[in-house]
Formats: sequence, C-alpha cells, structure tokens
Amino acid sequence: LDAMASYYADGPTRLVLWDFSEAMVERLTAGEVRTLGQATARYAEGRVSGRTALLFSSPAAYGIGRMFDRARNATDSPVEYMSFRDREKALEWLTKE
Repeated sequence: LDAMASYYADGPTRLVLWDFSEAMVERLTAGEVRTLGQATARYAEGRVSGRTALLFSSPAAYGIGRMFDRARNATDSPVEYMSFRDREKALEWLTKE
C-alpha cells in the first residue's frame, strides 16, 4: 500500500505493471486483499481506459491474482486488470491496442 501511494503521488499513469514476483502473496488474508482492491479503486479514477498488469512467480500467488482480477473487473472500474506469470506477456498485453 505504501508503494502504491508513493507511485501514484505524482499522478496516475494509464499503464502500470506491478511486479509481485518476489512477494509472498500467499500470506495475504482475504481482508488484506480487499484492502488492496479498495486502494486500487481510489487511484483508478484518474486512469480511464487504463490497464494494470500484475506479475506473479508462484502458481498460488498467480491464482490469488486472478481472483483479484475478476473481482476488480466485475466493478465499474475504468481500469482493466490482468495477472501474469510471464513479464513479456504482461508487457505485450499492456501495450496492445
């Protein structure tokens, strides 16, 4: 959350890649995942037609990321979210028209 606040302090960008490949995402509680979702919602307002790619290294973390994607994409958020295990595929998705 601190990294997110620091990153967006200078203003939102349309395309973002958050690299969670070194994070122990599997240790997050459901409440912490909800808190992350609420935080992303606050920053999404200025990112109309934006995309956020989430990068994970383990299958379990990727699964949590996919659940997060589905939850965020089911809202009226102006930002699309997608989880990946491959950095090149994430960058390709971010830059496709």
